[in-house]
Amino acid sequence: MATPLKRVYTGKDIDMLTACSTITDQDLNHKTFLVSKRANWADPFFPNIKTRIGNAFSDYLGIGNAKEMHY
Repeated sequence: MATPLKRVYTGKDIDMLTACSTITDQDLNHKTFLVSKRANWADPFFPNIKTRIGNAFSDYLGIGNAKEMHY
């Protein structure tokens, strides 16, 4: 039997994933600066996070393409 996921936040899943996606977009825009402060954030760190967020949208929320949500 699979262990149920436990949230460590009080909001809705879609709100948290959207916020994480927005923050990661900004991280990608400032990647050079961020990597200069923390070397382990070099590629493929941020692209992998974007992939994991996209997978969470599709796997847990059933949204096939997170870009459909942007307006």
